[in-house]
Amino acid sequence: MYSNLDIVAPSGLMRLPADIVVQQRYRIQQLLAQEVSSITYLALDELLQRSVVLQQLRSHEDAPIPGVLPPTVQQLVHLRHAALPPVLDVLVTSQGQFLVLETSNAPTLEDLLQEREQPFTWPKATAWFCQLLDLLIYLHAQSPPVIHGHIQPKCIQCTAAGRLMLRDYGPLYGRIQIAEPVLRDTDVPVPSPYAGIEQIQGEYTDSDPRSDLYGLGTTWYYLLTGMAPIDAVTRGSLVIEDQLDPLVGLNLPKTQMSPAVHDLFLSLLALLPDDRPASALAVRSTLLALQTPEPISQRPDTVVVDPQGGAHYTSIQQAISDSPAGMRIVIRPGIYQESLVLDRPVIIEGDEDPSQVVVTSVNAPVVTMQASYAEIHRLTLHSQTTSDGTSHYGVDIGTGRLTLDRCSISSASLACVAIHGPEADPLLRQCHIRQGIACGILIYAQASGVIDDCDITDHHLAGVEICQRSNPLIRNCRIKHNGNYGILVHSRGSGRVVDCDMTGNRPGPWHIQSGNVVYRERNRTRTTLARVNTIAGGIIGGSIAGAALFIGMVAVLALVYELAGPNLIALIALSALIGALSGAIANWHEQ
Repeated sequence: MYSNLDIVAPSGLMRLPADIVVQQRYRIQQLLAQEVSSITYLALDELLQRSVVLQQLRSHEDAPIPGVLPPTVQQLVHLRHAALPPVLDVLVTSQGQFLVLETSNAPTLEDLLQEREQPFTWPKATAWFCQLLDLLIYLHAQSPPVIHGHIQPKCIQCTAAGRLMLRDYGPLYGRIQIAEPVLRDTDVPVPSPYAGIEQIQGEYTDSDPRSDLYGLGTTWYYLLTGMAPIDAVTRGSLVIEDQLDPLVGLNLPKTQMSPAVHDLFLSLLALLPDDRPASALAVRSTLLALQTPEPISQRPDTVVVDPQGGAHYTSIQQAISDSPAGMRIVIRPGIYQESLVLDRPVIIEGDEDPSQVVVTSVNAPVVTMQASYAEIHRLTLHSQTTSDGTSHYGVDIGTGRLTLDRCSISSASLACVAIHGPEADPLLRQCHIRQGIACGILIYAQASGVIDDCDITDHHLAGVEICQRSNPLIRNCRIKHNGNYGILVHSRGSGRVVDCDMTGNRPGPWHIQSGNVVYRERNRTRTTLARVNTIAGGIIGGSIAGAALFIGMVAVLALVYELAGPNLIALIALSALIGALSGAIANWHEQ
């Protein structure tokens, strides 16, 4: 399959020259990157005529068996996180193991800082830190834990919406034993400034997450200072000579970093693994403890809204308008008839029971997002029909990162939630979005976002509609009992739908217009009850596979009747068997 494989990479992999075709489909076009554990190429998928990333992995098992996924590859391809690039294909051949990934033109964090020519602000750098921390918590929680081993700015891409994503899977798969060297002006190999000393000395193991925490801390340092940190070997040499560790007296924006957070930051940069936090989860727990809200009476950055009086405000919008950025607004139970415009970063929190805090609007969306960031927790949001005959969305998100958490949302006008524009990247988590007069969620005009663990039910039209180059992630949702399809994708829409229950939608779970790419994994689209297909069921359900199999079933029954005679029991048994088979294949066809 391969020829002219005479170039050996430092990792021991055979580097593929340009124009080689892998698996009779993927033509190598150029080398993109070469790491200790992988080589990454730009390739052309000659079947679909599109560019892809082809990543050649270093094997840790015996010689791979063509067509059989080794355990390490199986674990890798089953990872699911918004910061991990989607795997389009897996190739296991006698010559090597390859992943086929989507191409991305998104810049890396290193690219962004070089273009900016100055450090990032504390809020921006810390928001990215929290995204990476969430990814490490997910990876380290796998069994066995997945250690990245290569966290650094050049390996992390940033989308236009500000969402971070790993450039590829090579470090994850490789479990690097020795940190990748880099070259400076003297052309003498030196250790990576983002590698812990245990990695550089070859003591790194694939079960210790603390090396990833070192990479996380040094990446945070780079974003805040604009400079790569001094490598661990140089730091260690200075400490041995009783000199000051140059990273201890950090020149950081301490006016925005509390002393406790500053201490946590330094612990991530500790030379010895035992001096670092035990896990990424421990880091998050410490951060949450440092950010635990004080009682409202002791917090000048918290105001209370009560429609009956006796608090700071009786109107939520007035509280927003009077608040500086970062204000926490607590909403007491009641019915608020107003439209909320979020034009600054605020956190709005309702009573523990969302049904007790109701916000309704008539002539405008109940919530309009205009800020770069905001949060709404535990509210019921309802958009009523207009008095002037115009239409509007229930929640209108045209920009920023709006978090809707444990909210109940409905609309008697247009879509319950509209997400639109390239700057819109919301998070909807554990929300109930139901009984909309149109669709549940409309995502259009190059928008993105994450819809996680939500109920999207009982809408007149589709549960979710995606179009105009939008690309959301929908996971762990119940998208059921909608008048149109569960998910409708058209006009160059795309996305990922993972682990969703999409049963009970009137026409079916999906309608994906030709040419639109949606990655669907482990979704439930039919009930588990066994059934025997009928001609009516096959035709009415629109299942060509089921109808064709039923016709074949009738032909087989006629043949058996001709050969075996009118044995009713045998005919019934055979009918049930073929009917069950047709149902299974029709179900597979729909998936």
